[in-house]
Amino acid sequence: MYREAGIGNTTWLPFGIDRDYVLADVPPAPELAADVICLGHAHRPERNETMLRLAEEHDVRVYGNGWKLPGAEVVSGERQVQASRSGRIHVNFARTRAEYVNVKCGVFESVASGGVVCTSRFDEMRRILADAEELVAFEEAEDLSDTVRGLLDEPDRLEAIRRAAFPRLVREPLYEHRWRSLF
Repeated sequence: MYREAGIGNTTWLPFGIDRDYVLADVPPAPELAADVICLGHAHRPERNETMLRLAEEHDVRVYGNGWKLPGAEVVSGERQVQASRSGRIHVNFARTRAEYVNVKCGVFESVASGGVVCTSRFDEMRRILADAEELVAFEEAEDLSDTVRGLLDEPDRLEAIRRAAFPRLVREPLYEHRWRSLF
């Protein structure tokens, strides 16, 4: 859009995460503990379908508006960080309400919180976190349910993915690194 308007001195700054989020000191919230969480609104029908399917077999909590699962709440600030840190596996839906597919800040927040990210397979994500080593990609609800079951049955694998993603987070998507790359 900018180029079409004759503006050539712009560039794209990728999403990232602020170091303060990673280092935030918040009290634990054991009442929020769950094997699988999703932080975000249920604006798209496949989000509810997927999380309802997961809840048939797993301990699931969702945060945001529009969820059909009981106990959904909107969280922000300290409570959002507590919720994020209380989930072992974080489902991140890459498709936006406007039909775009992109890496969202929530991916970085999940990794910073110690969660294992489960998200769609797409090229932009592969450039940020390595599939099967630093995140878990899925195609549909049934696929994800099987994947979650496998991860929970293999705690060493779950821990290895979690631990592999964090160093990548602090090397690349921190906003201080994004700004250094830009300048």
